[in-house]
Formats: sequence, C-alpha cells, structure tokens
Amino acid sequence: MIIRITQIVVGNYNDPITKINQNCKNPYGEVNMFYVDNSYLEDYNMLNFDNGKELIDIGYNYMETKKYMLC
Repeated sequence: MIIRITQIVVGNYNDPITKINQNCKNPYGEVNMFYVDNSYLEDYNMLNFDNGKELIDIGYNYMETKKYMLC
C-alpha cells in the first residue's frame, strides 16, 4: 500500500484537482465543496457524540459552498 501511494504522489497521474479552476471555455465537470466555517465548530470535540442534533443544525444553518470547474 505504501509503495502504491508513493507511486501516485510521485508519478504523473490524471488528477482532476490539478486541473481545477483554469478559466476554460468548455468545462467538462465541476466539484462542489460544502463546508461549515470552523468558527461554528470550535466548541465541539469530534470524540463527543452527545451533540449530534446541535451539529446537524449547524450544518443546515451555516453551510457554505464553493464551486470549482474542471477543465
């Protein structure tokens, strides 16, 4: 597994992330990134499972999105 990961990282492979957002005329796809700003999550610990409802509400109410075009 380590050898394969090294081959992917070092080798020349078809990585869509390297082709993102190059202002092309005819993009062939897009990547939508959905996230919540870290300031809303500072008071929470990922090992504490008692705040599920609050975290879901934060996700619905404070979700942000970015769109990246694939060229």
